Amino acid sequence: MLRLLFLWVPISLCVAVTGWADSSPVQEDRVAIVRQRVTPILVQRFAAAGLLYPVSAIFFRVHKMEREFELWARNDNDGSYRLVQIYPIFGASGHLGPKRREGDCQVPEGFYQIDQLNPKSEFHLSLRINYPNAADQKKSDPVAPGSDIYVHGGQRSAGCLALGDDAIEEIYIVAQDATPPVLINIFPARMLDSGWPDQAKFSPDQIDFWNTLRPGYRFFSEHHQLPIVTVDPDGNYE
Repeated sequence: MLRLLFLWVPISLCVAVTGWADSSPVQEDRVAIVRQRVTPILVQRFAAAGLLYPVSAIFFRVHKMEREFELWARNDNDGSYRLVQIYPIFGASGHLGPKRREGDCQVPEGFYQIDQLNPKSEFHLSLRINYPNAADQKKSDPVAPGSDIYVHGGQRSAGCLALGDDAIEEIYIVAQDATPPVLINIFPARMLDSGWPDQAKFSPDQIDFWNTLRPGYRFFSEHHQLPIVTVDPDGNYE
């Protein structure tokens, strides 16, 4: 079971200011400085992947057990996404499995999108994940499912994903330049690896849920195109 646990970080739940990005001069200057610094880096990263920057379509994929945050993108005339960069996840908490209630310190699992860019985060910069989504609203605690799950800077987090300040600067600018929606899929692990069945058996209570994630994971891994994902009346992904 220890193989499946995240490092517990004894800090408070990550908190970030809600609302859309502040348009005050101070915040605009802050993001402008970040943009000036990271744009040459992004141009090089995307060129190495055979892409012109900026691109309109980006996609994030997360592997919790491997602590990987993947950035994928495609140009308008190309239907297939290309892997641009894999960023390490420095801080997270909980164990493999979805988030189901406020205060459980779990990182969600499922098919999400970024619904906010926050330049005023206490963790440098942050992007909010639209948890709870339609599936979570059916499966999670009906009174207190939790909220305000972010991808952010810094080294520590409880319930969110901390990528470090350098990485979040790149991720923030890429997301700001992309055409919404920016999708983010969060998986317990690399679900095509030969070791996945052995990993999954340590949490038998989650296997049925994980089996609803695997078709979408497999489709993207094989085709590098985003699957169409819906939610049935019981909150299961299809």
